Amino acid sequence: MSGTVVVAPLLMPEVLSLLFGTNAAISAAAGMGIGAGAILKECVKAAEARREREKARLSEWLAFRERQMASMEMARSLEGDVEASERRLEQMVLAGPSTAHGVGDGDGPSQLAAAHRALGAERVAAAEVRASLADMTEALDAFPEPYRHAAGNPWERLSGRIAAVLAQLDRGETLAREELETLRETVRLSLSDFLEGMRRRRERTAELHARMEKALDAVLFYQGAVEALEGEDFSRYAGELATMERQILSLCAADTVPEGALDPVERRLDTLRGEIDKAAVRNAQRRGLSESITRNLEEMGYRAAQAFEPDQNGLMHRALFRIPGGEVVQVGLHQNFQLAFEVLHERPAGADPNAPFTLDELARLSRQEGLWCDDMRKLIRRLVAEGYQYAVSYEQPLKEASIRVSVVESAEDVLDHADSAPESRRMEL
Repeated sequence: MSGTVVVAPLLMPEVLSLLFGTNAAISAAAGMGIGAGAILKECVKAAEARREREKARLSEWLAFRERQMASMEMARSLEGDVEASERRLEQMVLAGPSTAHGVGDGDGPSQLAAAHRALGAERVAAAEVRASLADMTEALDAFPEPYRHAAGNPWERLSGRIAAVLAQLDRGETLAREELETLRETVRLSLSDFLEGMRRRRERTAELHARMEKALDAVLFYQGAVEALEGEDFSRYAGELATMERQILSLCAADTVPEGALDPVERRLDTLRGEIDKAAVRNAQRRGLSESITRNLEEMGYRAAQAFEPDQNGLMHRALFRIPGGEVVQVGLHQNFQLAFEVLHERPAGADPNAPFTLDELARLSRQEGLWCDDMRKLIRRLVAEGYQYAVSYEQPLKEASIRVSVVESAEDVLDHADSAPESRRMEL
């Protein structure tokens, strides 16, 4: 027989990420019972629903998302135009003297060939130069007007260079073939460099958008998780999460997001998530185990005299259950999930808790201690069947010198106590 029993967990609950630990991952967590897993699932479900509701009404986020989507679409369109212009310039081939000389019938090609022969192999006829410059100008015109004067855009510089060559032709000057080829390649490479820059900026924009959304999703999710967790003081988490939300939304509302502005929020959020995950798992484990103990004992004929409540220092949650036929058992749930059971002798209201024990009291207490000893093992088997991995680690028989007395506090309790009788013990389960 055992008056005092300590039951220790064989496995500690595995700390999961609530944000990514839904469905089977939660219920399959090592050391976590069915009840605790169900509590976590409900917590995750409530947090996800809150996140979607809040996200749909945040004007700063919605406006930021619209701006980002429009910017990305415009960037892709501009990239396509610039890429097409770059390909045209790359495929442009300047006609040399031999090529012009060998062109088929007609006065035009013959005249162009004659012009090349007159200028020499290193000079280009004005007509060909103007045609090449027109192609280059068309390539530069891929930039819409609002983008032509943007930082880093080569449009002004290259347009100015083409205008200078046209002025040179208007003065009757000629252009060396190498100069024209160099100008064409400069335009092409400038377009290529700007195109690559645009792609990098678009990728950074997309990355920033994804990071902002991920951070906001996490903040809104954990705000919902904190609200859904009962019986714990999560106010400090709620306050810090609200601050993070304001920081993210202020970045959403800004014209530009400075490099690294989101980094501190992400770092702190990673730490805070881990703390809340751990607290949530412990909360679910405590609540699930408390509910399981209460339900199983009630099914076995016990009645809760006091629900699980934290003690003054918060290290232990305690509950009292009346044993069928008399006496009570106190259940203590420690913060490390150890369970402690202790049989107490119950006296009616007004009785002296320090009075010596009568023979009848000792006989009934011994009988009820034996009843509890059997039931305690049944309770442990039930808990294990529900996924809570426990085993008895300490037992101590009840000794008269160590018996503690519980005094019934109300008239209703006195009547309930009087109605209890040894033969009222319930059917074996």
